[in-house]
Parts: sequence; structure tokens; C-alpha cells
Amino acid sequence: MLEKTAIDLNEKAPMLPTWLSPIQARIITVGDAHEEFAEEIYEKINASNIRVDIDDRDESVGKKIRSASKVWIPYIFVIGDNEVESGKFQVTVRETGEKVDMDVDELIAEIKEKTKGMPFRKLPLPKDISKRINFQ
Repeated sequence: MLEKTAIDLNEKAPMLPTWLSPIQARIITVGDAHEEFAEEIYEKINASNIRVDIDDRDESVGKKIRSASKVWIPYIFVIGDNEVESGKFQVTVRETGEKVDMDVDELIAEIKEKTKGMPFRKLPLPKDISKRINFQ
């Protein structure tokens, strides 16, 4: 008989509760042209007492997404030309593994619902990942 492993292939990804996650949402930019829109989204989310940052590094989008997944960020979304035009983006929700189309207000409402009544502390790091110390 086979023993169950800690994480079976059909189980959800491990994660911290959203309120406890050091970073609750990550904005990933496709290129320099999208940074201004990413800043606007960041300001709106940050003003709602949600810990958010921007991955503005000069890396591929795939590498940025993988990096965000490795540190268990509950909500990850990419900002590119389509997102700037429409104001909607596809959010990867770690808890369910689904990709959900949302606008910034819907994202804020969902995170606020998950963190309702829980303590909050601002992110003590620079919002831009490129400005953080890299220990790797």
C-alpha cells in the first residue's frame, strides 16, 4: 500500500492565510511601458491597507510568476498592454489555483473580505522588488 505524501498532486498549493502573508498581492509588469499603470494600481491597493508590491525586475514574465509562487503570494497578476487598455487583469488566486478576471476594486474587495477583523501592518520593504536586497 502506498503512503500519502505531505502534498499529493491533487491537493491545493500550501499557503499562509491571506491576512498573515507578508505580501498579499504582487503586480508583475511586462515592460517599462506598463510601470506607470502598475504604480496607479499599487497606490489604490496600498491605500486600502493591503500589502502589495511590484515586480519591476528585468526578468521574463514567467520567471517573475515562478518567483511569486515560490514565496506563496496569495494574489498574483500581470500588467501588460491589454490590462492597461481594459483596466481588468487575470489574477492567479493561490488558494484555488484559478485565474480570475478582476478589476482593482474587485481584487481589493476580495482581499478585504479575507482579512476582515485581522491585524494589519504595512510592508517594511521597498515596493519595487528591484530595490530590495537579494540574498540569492
